[in-house]
Amino acid sequence: MNNLQFVPGIHWGYTLLLIGPLGLLLLAAGVAIGAWAAGRRNTPPATADPASVTTVPDPPGSNGGGPAALDTVTAQRAALVGGCIEVRKLLHDQVLAGVLDGALDRGGIEIMDPTGTHADSARHRIAGTDPAAAPAQDGVIARTLAPGFVDAGRVLRAADVVVYKWEQP
Repeated sequence: MNNLQFVPGIHWGYTLLLIGPLGLLLLAAGVAIGAWAAGRRNTPPATADPASVTTVPDPPGSNGGGPAALDTVTAQRAALVGGCIEVRKLLHDQVLAGVLDGALDRGGIEIMDPTGTHADSARHRIAGTDPAAAPAQDGVIARTLAPGFVDAGRVLRAADVVVYKWEQP
């Protein structure tokens, strides 16, 4: 074992023989602590106070609450959709915008990208113009700056668009 002396006076063979099992013991202790912590995280505390447990009530109208409850749910849905549309205007990240658009779509909200159609003042907000190459392009939407949102045929937010404008050369 004396042939492993890289530094004079230190017997590396003996040192490795002592440190190796100690390292394995520390590794096993780390794995055991990790498994114990993961098990604790997935189980609720045994002394949970029933008053501190949060429950989500059923939405009004789900148990036959009547017209007033339905009005409440409708107003809450409108508030949530309106908030989502406001947040959507602020998003510059296309991935996050896509996630929010997907959620709105699943909630029954139509996302309007009217590029290539004729501008309609009830559904589109004209934010600018581009020169048209031909007279037939006059009033056609060149690009959509911000999508519009429609719920059951009712425009919640008009799309911000740029339209082609024909000018005689």
